[in-house]
Amino acid sequence: MDAGTAALLGAAISGVLVLASQVIGSWLATSHQRKQSQNERFVRFMASAQGYIMAVGLLARSEERRKEKVERELIWTYMDSVETALVEIWVHNPGQVADAAVAVDVALGELIGEAREKQFSREDWRKPRDLYY
Repeated sequence: MDAGTAALLGAAISGVLVLASQVIGSWLATSHQRKQSQNERFVRFMASAQGYIMAVGLLARSEERRKEKVERELIWTYMDSVETALVEIWVHNPGQVADAAVAVDVALGELIGEAREKQFSREDWRKPRDLYY
């Protein structure tokens, strides 16, 4: 192999290595962004669910005559937030993660059913609420 061919081959190999390192770097950055987005979706869902649980607790402790107003003014806002976050997870994270989020959503639906039944004392409300924790 003459010197010119060796130089050309060396330059080609260097170019391939540079390109490969850029592709790998880009893939790692994309993977990191994807993981960060996934974490942000989970945080939104869990924060919404926690807010919803707190609002349902207020509903459970409300007098019968105030339950409809509390539900209309407070619960529906949190419910929309939970459902939006759930759809994001369902679309972007199918499989076990989405199944777990759906199970949480179902439990939240059961929890509000309990809260609508009667006026609970703070202590009495902990019993049905703790079933879902």
